[in-house]
Amino acid sequence: MTFSLLKAVPVFRQLLKQQGFVPQGSIIAKRKCYEAAKQQVMKRVEQRQQQGWHNRAENLQQPTRVRARHMRRCKAPRQAPRF
Repeated sequence: MTFSLLKAVPVFRQLLKQQGFVPQGSIIAKRKCYEAAKQQVMKRVEQRQQQGWHNRAENLQQPTRVRARHMRRCKAPRQAPRF
């Protein structure tokens, strides 16, 4: 075990004690020592790597982004779709 992993494991144990329950899933952090510490402390928790799963605002804007991307392709006013 590396030094950073030895420092990260007690931090995750303390966070779990403060929270009071074990979460169903967790988003894996960017640092490798945090990822290894989570796998060691929370063995039964699903480890996810995609960052935007827990962000409601990011997921709600997706249809708007698709519509905006479609509007950017329209060069002439006749090509613009009516809403």
